Amino acid sequence: SPSSFWSTAIRFSWIGVKLMKLIRAGRLDRRVKILRRLPDVDDGYGLQPGRLALLFARLASVKPKFGGEAIEAAGREGRTVMSFWMRHDSETRDILTSDALELDGTRYEITAPPIEIGRREGIELLAVAGGLPE
Repeated sequence: SPSSFWSTAIRFSWIGVKLMKLIRAGRLDRRVKILRRLPDVDDGYGLQPGRLALLFARLASVKPKFGGEAIEAAGREGRTVMSFWMRHDSETRDILTSDALELDGTRYEITAPPIEIGRREGIELLAVAGGLPE
């Protein structure tokens, strides 16, 4: 029936509006660098890990995840899990868990594969600060 068609169309358009509000341009207020490790280098004594090099930079929305710090090792180490939201494109789609993020000079280790938001509206990356050698 025509009324059920329009109610379904309105419902899906409302969902699209809600998703667009999540990734509005005004919320993408931080410049984040995505870093990828170069191939290992043989220094004559063995393989040394390659350095992290800039892959690309994007605007992102950055927020703490899970309401605070995840306490590990019986309270000796606190690591804040951060959520990075950015627009979906051909480069952000190819981010790996072996890559790293840099925000204001702080390096973040990506802890989970990119999570797609909506229908290729954006991606969410979960990362923790520190733990990455130069």
